[in-house]
Amino acid sequence: MGSHASLFPHFERFVDESGLDRATGSLAAKVPRILGKGTTRAIGMDDPPADIERKLELAGLQLPSDAALPDAARTEIDAARRDVEALRFRLKSEEGRRRFCVQCLQRLADPKGASNGYYYADRLILRDAKGGFEWAWCVTPHYPIVDRIPPDVSCVVRAFDAARRKIQDLVLPTDVFERRLSLAWSMARHWSPSIDVLVTAVMKMYRIAGQDERFWQAPKRAAYKDLPEAAFVVNLISWRARSRASTAGFTFVPATLNQASGRSAKVFYLPVNAEGTEVRPMVYLRKAPPTSQESIRNAR
Repeated sequence: MGSHASLFPHFERFVDESGLDRATGSLAAKVPRILGKGTTRAIGMDDPPADIERKLELAGLQLPSDAALPDAARTEIDAARRDVEALRFRLKSEEGRRRFCVQCLQRLADPKGASNGYYYADRLILRDAKGGFEWAWCVTPHYPIVDRIPPDVSCVVRAFDAARRKIQDLVLPTDVFERRLSLAWSMARHWSPSIDVLVTAVMKMYRIAGQDERFWQAPKRAAYKDLPEAAFVVNLISWRARSRASTAGFTFVPATLNQASGRSAKVFYLPVNAEGTEVRPMVYLRKAPPTSQESIRNAR
């Protein structure tokens, strides 16, 4: 976590004496973060800003031209810039990012390792972006649970725990998910030009179909819960692991090479191993028509 009391004592004194904490515009957002206030930029965490996030903000800070910055505060800014650039240089190489991943995994007690070019712990994959300056714990390499984690080992470790808690909150009983999956498929089918419904369309509709009873009893914005794509994925994995999933009437259609390539590809990456490091692109989710017995049962 950010060490508010001692990270930038001279800059903090300058802020107090100059009234910079009452500034408007971009400074109004940046200065409090430099001082360790608010929360990290990581999506899915409520921690204070990590030290590296605070250094990034300070290193890029643009002060008013008439600001009389003391030499001691200027020294702290220069030191923050050097630290940021040194870390950026280390993470720029594949070896630097590998070492960072290993450091993070060494702090975790869960089953962990590397497979298919990815590092994983339990069933979560650690993925980097922006040259190693952003990290994410994902289900498969494609669906983040906690995203935009700063390049701080302690923060990545805490994010792992946050991701597991989030998964526990997202996973539904099998029968509940199956009903919501059917609803999501039906809504996607309404807008589909054929019976071949894109899995990605079903996943988007699940953000509505996956709402809890509180929303459906009184549909309004205050009752709406913003569900990540991973909510669909983690439930799908749990559902497919149960034997009854094979009788639900849904069939995944693998994507062709042409369908799975290019930036505009609309495919869903279905995990095919326990760690989620190996996936297979799927394009459509087909649903068999109900049998006569199912029709009678659903009508009751």
